[in-house]
Amino acid sequence: MAMRFVLLLCWLGTTTCALRAQHTTQTVSHTVVAGETLYHIAQNYGVSVEQVVAGNPGLNPDRIEAGQVIRIPVPQVPQNSDVVPQAPAAKVEYVTYTVKRKETLRSIAEKYGISVDELWGANRWVVASDGKLKKGQLLSIPVRREAPVPAYRGMSTIKVAVLLPLLGQNTEHQRSVEFYRGLLMGVDEVRNYGTHFQIKAYNEPAPDASMNALLDQVRQDAPDVLIGPLYPSHFADVTWLSSPRLKVVVPFSSKAPQVYYRPDVFLLNKPTDMEEACAAELIYTQLLTQHNLVVLQSANGNRAMFCRRVAEKVVAGGKTPLYGGLHTAVADLKGRIAQQSREHYVLMPDADSRDALSQTLEARRLLQIHAPLAHFSILGYDTWKPWAEGDMKVQLHAADTYFLAADYFYPYTSAALAFKQQYRDNFHCDLLAFTPSMAPLGYDLARSFFGGMATYGQAFNAQEAQPGTAGAQAPLQSHLRFMQTKEGGGYVSRSMWLVHYTPDMKILKNVLP
Repeated sequence: MAMRFVLLLCWLGTTTCALRAQHTTQTVSHTVVAGETLYHIAQNYGVSVEQVVAGNPGLNPDRIEAGQVIRIPVPQVPQNSDVVPQAPAAKVEYVTYTVKRKETLRSIAEKYGISVDELWGANRWVVASDGKLKKGQLLSIPVRREAPVPAYRGMSTIKVAVLLPLLGQNTEHQRSVEFYRGLLMGVDEVRNYGTHFQIKAYNEPAPDASMNALLDQVRQDAPDVLIGPLYPSHFADVTWLSSPRLKVVVPFSSKAPQVYYRPDVFLLNKPTDMEEACAAELIYTQLLTQHNLVVLQSANGNRAMFCRRVAEKVVAGGKTPLYGGLHTAVADLKGRIAQQSREHYVLMPDADSRDALSQTLEARRLLQIHAPLAHFSILGYDTWKPWAEGDMKVQLHAADTYFLAADYFYPYTSAALAFKQQYRDNFHCDLLAFTPSMAPLGYDLARSFFGGMATYGQAFNAQEAQPGTAGAQAPLQSHLRFMQTKEGGGYVSRSMWLVHYTPDMKILKNVLP
């Protein structure tokens, strides 16, 4: 039988940590891992050191060794109780409106039942300072839509199985352990909202090893959620366990074909075609409904197909993209961009290399000289992130640069700094230098996924997170909301950021609505 590493964590709120008369107690076996202390083991199980010592006659609390088996008295929490969520707040959506002859901000606001200030606030960059409108001008109208009160009931206790290669020193083991640690930090936050957890971690065997005995144990434990596996050779066996009462979350791969025909399978990474569709939608809704797209073409652009997808959305929205060469932008575009133009243009190269970025910066500089009253921004890709945080930081900020990223962890925000310090305090090490960062991914997954289940139960994926709940808290790295692959299929995360490096050296993040 494959080696199994089991960890059961019963997180209890501060008001329920003491054993109550109506609670029963069970005993589980814990195998000590190198570096663990009895204090940390007891804390993880929600019991005291004294209770552990009392259940292990002869145990020296100051001398425990890796491989030693300790019996832990764990209180059993009550079964799930019905939790009726509050009615969700009204959701604001934006619709595009084409101004008609003689219309004013007031007449349009009255038509949609909103205030002039609300309409102005949503269009302050495109409406003249005197508030006058032009026929054919496009406005974004904020429309409140009352969300229906869901009929779902949440879960007071969530049983989680984690199936990843946690034992070993290879890269996949290190990344899996960091992800798992971040998950536990997120669980701790959801616990603060009154949700109880039972978590078991299983060591995933090698890619060519049998999973039968391990999966038999998982079935007996009957979790509500299974997170894993890592190895593609195990996808079929693990996802076969999925059901309306057991969600399977594949955390690291975008190539688990079972997501297309198993409705209870979730992927945190999108297949390429879905990622590009989400990216194009984000670019259009957040940037190109009001601004002009300029595609800068090269001989063999590796993002040419994606640029075509974005351009098609612009055309469908009633606007015409401009095209020019990376080397010949001014010569190609000066006939279409007037020297006195005051419009906003977004330059998007069809390649994501550093050389393409340098050429785009130069094209922007020359176009700004040609049309000094216009505003030129740059739109690029997540491959630019290391340069944006390195030697090209000042240039990219000055160029008013946007880039797309499925996940984005900026380590210098107050939230990121606090998270890294808490991780260091908990586990006595720093985050690994990987992208995406594993601990924030696990942390965001726990708060979003488990927070949704705590509010809505197993049908959480069909609902928006309610304000004030764990699932609605701002993500560190990944905005994990899910879309269905097709009717009868599973779900993939639609997380996508449009990261904005502003000229005043700020970093803003817009997310797919």
